[in-house]
Amino acid sequence: MNYIDVIIPCYNAENTLGRAVESVLAQPELGCLWLVDDASTDNTVTLIQQWQQRYPQKIRAEYLASNRGPALARNWGALLSVSSHIAFLDADDAYQPYALQAACAVFHFRPNSGLLRLPVTGYNIPEKYCKHEQFNLAWRTFEMITATNTVFNRAYFLACGGFPADSLFRQLGGEDGALGLATIESCMVATLFDKAGMTDIGVNFYGHDSMYVNCWIRCCSDRLILTVMSLRCSKPMLLLRLLCTVCMICVRY
Repeated sequence: MNYIDVIIPCYNAENTLGRAVESVLAQPELGCLWLVDDASTDNTVTLIQQWQQRYPQKIRAEYLASNRGPALARNWGALLSVSSHIAFLDADDAYQPYALQAACAVFHFRPNSGLLRLPVTGYNIPEKYCKHEQFNLAWRTFEMITATNTVFNRAYFLACGGFPADSLFRQLGGEDGALGLATIESCMVATLFDKAGMTDIGVNFYGHDSMYVNCWIRCCSDRLILTVMSLRCSKPMLLLRLLCTVCMICVRY
């Protein structure tokens, strides 16, 4: 495997998309960058067009006619890709310099891996959360269920059906966590969380007001804490009930 396609779902990302795109284009192992606009209402489409004009051999742009959510945007990019391996990056995050180089090495030595998870470095995370006694566990849980640090064997990703795009996930979010939990039981999941002496091989995660940790589930029987990241939900208790039915498996990581 020599190249990895990267898919970025874009929705009203005019303030952060440039940083994400530049970090992807800096990766020598990049095959094609897919920018999938999810019917943005700001200047995102114009920026995508400008980037594609500057790098026509590297960037492909897709424009959804109506807002369908990040799951469908990611899945559409995966369907269009022809690469054996695909990575997903959120439009408000960025790769570190050797992220895809490390990913290529992992799949070279562990070709049976269905999924690789890169380490995530958080920025702009409120101090009150960073100092919480369970923050390290919460962050590791986040690394195991987020989409922004994933590199998939594309055949495995498509066999899974991609990210769930059901209306409930459209309403509440959590589609990345649902797929992440499914992969734990259905494939070999490689991680680079310990980095093995390597540096700059992960993803920079930039927190902002709508993405902070704002919900904790205490699992009394296991005496562990499951943290739900990126909760943007107006009906949190409904989401908690949903998560409690499918997420208990991830607390052991």
